[in-house]
Amino acid sequence: MVRKTSDLVLNNLFDLIMKNEVKPGDKLLPAESMAKKFKISVASTREAVQSLATMGLVDIIHGRGIFLTEGRPIIEELLEARMAIEPFTVAMAAERIDEEGLVRMESVLDEMDRCLAEGIRDTFNENDCEFHLLISKAAGNRFLFKVLSNTRELLRYQVFAVNAIPSLLRASAIRHREIFEAIRNHDPEAARRVMEQHITEAVRFWKRDGGLSVVAAEGQGGRLSRS
Repeated sequence: MVRKTSDLVLNNLFDLIMKNEVKPGDKLLPAESMAKKFKISVASTREAVQSLATMGLVDIIHGRGIFLTEGRPIIEELLEARMAIEPFTVAMAAERIDEEGLVRMESVLDEMDRCLAEGIRDTFNENDCEFHLLISKAAGNRFLFKVLSNTRELLRYQVFAVNAIPSLLRASAIRHREIFEAIRNHDPEAARRVMEQHITEAVRFWKRDGGLSVVAAEGQGGRLSRS
């Protein structure tokens, strides 16, 4: 999967946020300094910063700079939003999905299984995110699809954290198969139930089992904040 140049800035900032190396209210480097640090264009850097602002992660204050937004941990808020939206969305997908949608979903799951067998975690995570977007597309509601598409970068990093532990990676693969089988059987209640279990497991890991500490141990990133 080809990633945009601006994703480099997003990647590094997400790493810093989830490792608690930048705190709510911290001032970040100017876009020009980020561009120089990562050897990318100022235009791409500004695009990344604007994406972060759109997601509510940073505040751009004219004449003062770029600041990390104050508030609760972003992944906790994302998981709350997912629990509110995705069980409903997957139930709709189970009712509305067509054969083409099923084929695409199964192809993504097959790729996840291959990555699991070969230990390719990054590509596994990308396909994990793609699977959830395919569900939102199969639901046949453009607004739901837009909402979930707009959280893709956040979803990628939440998935990275949860899937950092091999046993959770395997459990995730199994749960995705269960979700798919419920969709293929056009069973909205089963699809809803399994999706709720899937997100609950992510919440449990994040709040109880030390999601942030796993990211700190596994992740890599450079400093974008002012010291």
